[in-house]
Amino acid sequence: MDNKLYVSRKKLSTGIESLLIFSVVITAALLFPMLAGASALGTAGEFNTFIFGDYACTSDAEGRVAVGGNMRVGSYSVADKLTPAEVAKYNSDMLIVGGNLTFTSGRVYYGNIIVGGSASLGHANVADGSVFEGVAPLPVDFAAEEAYLKALSLKLSEQPSTGRVRNQWGNLKLSGDGQSDLQVFYLKGKDVLNAWGFSLQSVPQGATVLINISGRSAGLTNMNLESIAPFQKKILFNFYEATNLKLGGIAVRGSILAPLASVNNPMGVIWGTIIAASWNGAMQQNHVPFTGELPQPAPVTPPEATVAKYQRLNDSDAWTADPLYGLEAGDIFSYQISVENISYADDLGLTILDTLTDLVDFDASLYDSVKLEKIDANGNLAIVDASDYSFDYDSNTRALSLDYTSTLFSQEILQLSFDVMVNDSFGPGMVITNQADVKFKGYDPLKTNTVKAYAAVPEPATLFLFGAGLLGVFGVRRKLKR
Repeated sequence: MDNKLYVSRKKLSTGIESLLIFSVVITAALLFPMLAGASALGTAGEFNTFIFGDYACTSDAEGRVAVGGNMRVGSYSVADKLTPAEVAKYNSDMLIVGGNLTFTSGRVYYGNIIVGGSASLGHANVADGSVFEGVAPLPVDFAAEEAYLKALSLKLSEQPSTGRVRNQWGNLKLSGDGQSDLQVFYLKGKDVLNAWGFSLQSVPQGATVLINISGRSAGLTNMNLESIAPFQKKILFNFYEATNLKLGGIAVRGSILAPLASVNNPMGVIWGTIIAASWNGAMQQNHVPFTGELPQPAPVTPPEATVAKYQRLNDSDAWTADPLYGLEAGDIFSYQISVENISYADDLGLTILDTLTDLVDFDASLYDSVKLEKIDANGNLAIVDASDYSFDYDSNTRALSLDYTSTLFSQEILQLSFDVMVNDSFGPGMVITNQADVKFKGYDPLKTNTVKAYAAVPEPATLFLFGAGLLGVFGVRRKLKR
């Protein structure tokens, strides 16, 4: 068990930073324990606001807040409506940020701020708690929770309907079956955006109400939901397809699960938990924990995959893991990273990271060589649509990265290939080595095999010319043609 050094900025009640204390603690898991399985929404159900990516807001959250990316807030408060029992239950950890925190003004009540990156607090006040920066691991595994919540949203979208929906001139009337503990309704996103109200009937006391809403662009806007307020603790709006979630002119009575969605410029208030990919806006988030019961997805198990690295000199050559020989400065050759899903489960999302040695270059002239292909379970090869991935090269770290955002189905193979150029620092006796990492969301990276490429060995006649000083006159350098 490793000792870790954290920085704690303790605040006076006035919000003025009083002193800087360095605390040695025995792992973050012991300092910041989390309670699993307390909510049907998993760990996210223990928060008022749970965002996978970046979060910006100028309102407040009455409950706890968890942000996987960077967080920027001002005139903002956290956790002012928690009960003493809730404060004790969550070990006083009220705000958890995976990236960097910029908190210009406001207050965190009853506990700590936990930050994976750096924290800039300005005039913000941490009442009854401390700020811990550079925490690793965090008390929330955001990648694992994101994978779980996406699987949960998909599972919920597959539940059979138990009721019927009637659109009466913009008022959506939801009628349950009067007996099921889980009342399930399906709505089209465009119908919801055009509606002005909801009503519920024939729903048994204590039943959970699941409202599945389709559409990539969906939301709740300019409508009255007060008639469903008595059910709000057990209502879940599941936006299982939405990538753009619109919330405006609305008092949401219930919790929202939108794991794929960016929420921009939300206005109004939500009485429940909000779960989304990112958030930028001033909507008030009120502390009404979801207490319903939901069917759970199959456990998210570590992926079973085979990863491999190959290379070749020319496009006409077969890919090989064997060494290449005879390379010289200026030569261009190719790498391929192969990922095969050998399990019987489908895996959503993976990242390929390949950090190049300083003996080869990748620049703008080689971007056209980047190719992503997929072989399906029947052996059919196809180019992957550009909307399903993003590719980037960081010249400072010499790292190529590819984020594949679609699903790699069971028995499918994903293949990334690209060219590199041997640079002028490469010479006789040198060897180019390369190994790549493949990381499925929520799991440790898998490493490929290492491939090697060796420099050309000067022929005896060439060595003689070097000695005679005549190479510049008679020498001819080979360069590969693609």
